[in-house]
Amino acid sequence: MLVIDGHDLVGTALCLALRRAGNEAHQIVLGPHDVMLAAAGAYPPGVVLMEPAIGSATSGWDVRVPDLVAALTRTGCRVVALAGRHDGPMLGAMIMAGALGAVPKSAPLETLLTVVAAVAGHQLVMSGGDRARWLDDYARYCWRVEVRSGHVRRLSPRELQVLRLLATGHRAAVISRVLSISLSTVRTQISSLLAKLEVASQLEAVAFFHDAIADAGSIAPDRRPSEP
Repeated sequence: MLVIDGHDLVGTALCLALRRAGNEAHQIVLGPHDVMLAAAGAYPPGVVLMEPAIGSATSGWDVRVPDLVAALTRTGCRVVALAGRHDGPMLGAMIMAGALGAVPKSAPLETLLTVVAAVAGHQLVMSGGDRARWLDDYARYCWRVEVRSGHVRRLSPRELQVLRLLATGHRAAVISRVLSISLSTVRTQISSLLAKLEVASQLEAVAFFHDAIADAGSIAPDRRPSEP
């Protein structure tokens, strides 16, 4: 059994708990995609417990979780997500990529062991209803990504520059000096980008921008939206 968790101490503790329960468990340290696959390949294909959040910015690695799930599944591994409270869309992406189900990260060890035993025995651990719900969440997420991406592509290069500066906390007067353009031009650019993003305020535009940046590391296994 393999454990892939974004927190070394958590992953180590989980491996120790699984070993005490009589399971052979090994931790895969986060790293580049190919390195992690090679590390997993050193063990016979089996159950892989994977935290969805290993692909987040806080992990320190650009891990595309669905791609990793798909690659592990092709080797014969059976992937189960160690789900947190906010992993809904990622769970859908993992399931679409081949994961067999999910178990809450906060679940008692007995629950985790039951799921692991079922997966190892090729038993179903996810109902059709749960699968449909996760995939539906994922589909809605992908739709929001597409909408945001389309709106950002409407912006001119200059409007995008202005938006980036707004997002880093600069006021119009400062943006005017940074870009060497008049204050009235900056205000015109701001009005234009608000209209194109279909938002009512600079605060909403900045929030939209940060969401679009997050989408640049999209969880979708078959799309690579460009960072705006």
